[in-house]
Amino acid sequence: MFPRLKAALPHLIFLAIAFWTVHPWFFEGLIPVEAGDEAGHTFIENPLFFRALSAGHYLLINLFNAFGTPLIGEAVFVPWAPHSITYAFLPGWPGMIVNKAIIIFLTLEALFAYSKRLGLSAAYATFVAVITAVNPAFYYFMNNHPHQGSLLYFTLVLLCFERLVESFTARRLLLLSLSYLTLLVGVGINPAVNSNLFLLGYLVISLPRLTFARWRSVLLAMAAPFLLFLPHYISFAHWAPLSGRSQHSLFDLANVDRVDFGSLLDGIVIM
Repeated sequence: MFPRLKAALPHLIFLAIAFWTVHPWFFEGLIPVEAGDEAGHTFIENPLFFRALSAGHYLLINLFNAFGTPLIGEAVFVPWAPHSITYAFLPGWPGMIVNKAIIIFLTLEALFAYSKRLGLSAAYATFVAVITAVNPAFYYFMNNHPHQGSLLYFTLVLLCFERLVESFTARRLLLLSLSYLTLLVGVGINPAVNSNLFLLGYLVISLPRLTFARWRSVLLAMAAPFLLFLPHYISFAHWAPLSGRSQHSLFDLANVDRVDFGSLLDGIVIM
């Protein structure tokens, strides 16, 4: 019995963290949902998209946002993300709460599996998964729909790649392609750009692990989803400079001064 409990302990910890993520709703009557972008985008665009889809229409524009915003190239609207399907069955904030609990649990499980594949013990893999998934940066963005699945989907790509390196089969190559497609459709523009940069670095340091012929297959498998999704990125590059928001920087939204890189290296903090 003790070995079984020991084996189950990491997963019980992950369940506890998932519950803790949404516990204010159960005990304090609070709704643990970000009050800005979610109310302005997620709770409008996603239910609207699925309502139109159920009526046999593919929504191309959100008429309730800025007098009409094209949805292709929209930076935070990710209707085909796996976690978007929740909004086909649940309204705004209940769907968000369900997503937060499920995604943080699955993210921890994926990180645990990846760490174990790297040779870490169950204890160390649990530690790595927890400190990665609940660090303040990701835990903050976990509350935003276009960022919620970024760590989960990115880790799934790494897992599929590692399994492919272990045994190069057509089935595992297909899984890599599908996992990469899931990443592209599952996150907004910013996480997609960051993820692709990190993936590029990961593949570069992995070059000695596969032959040239196998790398050609890997690149073709990953190029197909990227080309499928490329019109979205092209549309974003076209629309973004035309938006009013492009005229503002992050520092316009907060009461802080600009901090140049040299000052940071010198240890100077400008308040």
